[in-house]
Amino acid sequence: MTSAAPSTPIASKLFAFHVSAWVNLHQQLAFEGHPPRGLTISLPEEDRWTSAERQAWESAVAIYRDHTADGFLAMLFDPTLVSMRRALDGLPEEGSPVGVPGIDPVLAKALEQAIAPYRAHFWPDVTRESHAWLAALEPGLRQYGPAIAHELSEIYGVPWPTQPFSVQVSRQASRFGAYTLVDPTVITISSRSPPNRQDAPLESIFHEASHALVDPVMEALHSEFLRQGKTPPQTLWHALLFFTAGEVVRRQLGPSYVPYAYANHLYDNDPEWAAFEPVMRREWTPYLEHRVDLQTALRQLVAGYVPPPAQPGTPAP
Repeated sequence: MTSAAPSTPIASKLFAFHVSAWVNLHQQLAFEGHPPRGLTISLPEEDRWTSAERQAWESAVAIYRDHTADGFLAMLFDPTLVSMRRALDGLPEEGSPVGVPGIDPVLAKALEQAIAPYRAHFWPDVTRESHAWLAALEPGLRQYGPAIAHELSEIYGVPWPTQPFSVQVSRQASRFGAYTLVDPTVITISSRSPPNRQDAPLESIFHEASHALVDPVMEALHSEFLRQGKTPPQTLWHALLFFTAGEVVRRQLGPSYVPYAYANHLYDNDPEWAAFEPVMRREWTPYLEHRVDLQTALRQLVAGYVPPPAQPGTPAP
């Protein structure tokens, strides 16, 4: 079965979508090795697994559990997982992970022993699900994608790359439903995560691409905090990225579209983001509407941001 999903001529200038059994297997084993607390995982077609298949699968999951890092940021920062994800991006469907540079030998063994039961019991549904997700994304990407890409490039002051971003569609893609590695950029996005349904995939895919564009603005925001004598909060640039992608997509889809961060209550769940959200609406929106320049917008953003009171037991910065 081919690893590449068909894409439209317009979409292919922006993103190159793939559906790889190896990447999907890697993400599934990492997920089952470190599942969210309280989640019970059941095997698909559980009554059809042979004892040999079940033993191979359980052994592979145990290897991932023992040899990979836990935590929601592991996919982004654990050297083993980052190296493997990059290496698997180019592994042919008929290939083998054993001996491939960048793939941990112990984890390569786990992948090799789990691929047969994965293809037998997961893969048919995974491919149908992934291609249905892509088919739902394609009309919006065709209609609005070029304009969104152009606007984001202008906002961040970074041209869209001449080669399309590589995107792997996977059933599992971290606890957030997507993640992006940069230099070079490799995007993984979930076809099953509830936040990536309906119109949200259009914003999600451009949010992930924005990670490859945001550095100049992120660094300028950090510098402006220092210039004003304030401690730069570590994740406010990410709140700004969410806000920016959401607003750019909303202006294409119309006022009824609810940006991802609002729909999923991201501002409500983080005191720093909650304090920053009204400041972004007031001071960053004029920049998105081309009414002020970047320097002015950043100066006003930082000046208007008041950190929330420290929670009891929280060490001072």
